[in-house]
Amino acid sequence: MGVIILAINFATLVLLPFVWMVLRFSKRRPVQVFCIIACGIAWILISNFAFRFLLEQTIKFGIDVPYSDVPEIELPQDASSVSYYRIYSSTRLVAQFTISEAGFREWMRHHGRPVAPIANPVVVLQLDSESPPNRSDLEIVSGLHWDDYDKADPSDDSGTTIVFDDQRNRAYIVITDW
Repeated sequence: MGVIILAINFATLVLLPFVWMVLRFSKRRPVQVFCIIACGIAWILISNFAFRFLLEQTIKFGIDVPYSDVPEIELPQDASSVSYYRIYSSTRLVAQFTISEAGFREWMRHHGRPVAPIANPVVVLQLDSESPPNRSDLEIVSGLHWDDYDKADPSDDSGTTIVFDDQRNRAYIVITDW
């Protein structure tokens, strides 16, 4: 993020005064036009670099990766078909993986997260495909559920939801605002 701010500051603090000086002190119109075009091209190149850098640093995803590749959360060793989508700007992680119900229960017990049967349908984000990862809502009606959202403050949407879908033998994790 610091590189982006540096690039924008460079363009603003160096290029704009340069254009002003050329316009103010140059008596020749071709020199003025050339400098304006050159500064415009420099601004476009710097902005393009900053935008690409920002995208590469803020979004990370993996489709069918090893369980150990998912950032910021420890998945069970018997997790397979692991996919994740990590957005750094909004601090959100969406992950999904295939696991048996027994393996899911053991993993949750190991981390001190008591699971409960799903009483009401739970909607989670599902990763559909690769680049860029498409996400869609998936309603899970039977399986196991755990979350740590503050029930007393419905406006606070930070927390973690972990759901096991017993029809697909897949676990879904959604983490917001760490």
